[in-house]
Amino acid sequence: MIPFEGYKRLEFTVYDTQNNFFSLSEVYSLSSLSSKAVLVYQNGVQLIHNKDYTFNTDGFVVITATKVKDDLIEIYEFENTDG
Repeated sequence: MIPFEGYKRLEFTVYDTQNNFFSLSEVYSLSSLSSKAVLVYQNGVQLIHNKDYTFNTDGFVVITATKVKDDLIEIYEFENTDG
């Protein structure tokens, strides 16, 4: 589904390129039905789930894409995909 409305934007600057964990405001899982959605961007480019990042059970986005110091990570948490 396409994210529709009511998003929360989280912004992180990369200071340690070895850190792959970026926190969400709540645990998110693609394995259970939900009308919520999460989009992840690095320097304005949307990342691809299971290629560039995954979600863990502790409420983090785990970004495996190559990062450099001062990269901007933006995470958009949408409340609704019901359009």
